[in-house]
Amino acid sequence: MEYKNYYKHCGIEWDDVADSKCNDKCCKCGKEIEPYESNEVKQYKIPCSWEVYSYAYVNAESMDKAIAIAEQDEFPLPTDTNYVDGSFEVDLDVCEELNKRRFNHGK
Repeated sequence: MEYKNYYKHCGIEWDDVADSKCNDKCCKCGKEIEPYESNEVKQYKIPCSWEVYSYAYVNAESMDKAIAIAEQDEFPLPTDTNYVDGSFEVDLDVCEELNKRRFNHGK
């Protein structure tokens, strides 16, 4: 189990993630400071997808045949890919259900 601990001292605020509710040293004066707040950190499983763009190099007798080969399920995906800007997406419906079951919060 991990905790996010929050600290304040010498006019500075900071936080840290640790495996317990523990003290930390002030970076300004070196004094050991107790956290004013500690929250349990859980690991959530977030289903997401994104698009990539690439080129497939196919040896074939014609472009039509090359496209047919590239569209086959067993055709290997290109490894030299580029992220399509703005395509990252979280599946919110699946996310809610998945994490309800995971943390037994489903009713």
